[in-house]
Amino acid sequence: MGRVSNAPKTVKFRRDGNIEVVIVDFDLAEPRFSQDDPNAFDVCLKVKAIDSEECDWWYGEYSNAYGKGNHSDKTRKELTTATLERIGLKNGDLTQLPSLIGSKTIAWVKKTEKEDGKVFYNVAGLGSSGGEEPTSLSPEELNRRFSALLSGAAPKPTFNGGNGNGATTNPFVGGATSSQMINPFLNNTTSVQRPPF
Repeated sequence: MGRVSNAPKTVKFRRDGNIEVVIVDFDLAEPRFSQDDPNAFDVCLKVKAIDSEECDWWYGEYSNAYGKGNHSDKTRKELTTATLERIGLKNGDLTQLPSLIGSKTIAWVKKTEKEDGKVFYNVAGLGSSGGEEPTSLSPEELNRRFSALLSGAAPKPTFNGGNGNGATTNPFVGGATSSQMINPFLNNTTSVQRPPF
């Protein structure tokens, strides 16, 4: 498998998390999961860790089957194209896959432990597509967004829980109901007051 003859051999990952990698090979292959679709195929990118010899394949399915969970509104083709574009492929043009060779990105390596105790590490995403750190908001942006929510300029927030009389409780403001909400983040300092949870 593979189109680059001098690509490093596969040495499975032995750790999980977000790992800096370089793309070293590519291929178009039989699908691993949509085998009942005669038109489906996988776009495969071989990635090698920058800091070790670990090297394995990422598989992106190219089919009209729909994703699962949060991605159930997009086809596998759309999801794969979005990943490829995120890591530098222009307009999802598969004829340009060779242009990705040598590109650096982040691979999300996921650990799976089977019932028999065997552990596998698979490249589950590229370009920070999973397990990434949250992107913090600046105090100014947090205040802007929260003020917009409270002013009615944006959809009203729905908080979990309630106080027993039908009004929802704001978890940020010690028991205030939604009609009594104030912006707990608004103050004259540059530091953000974090919610108490």
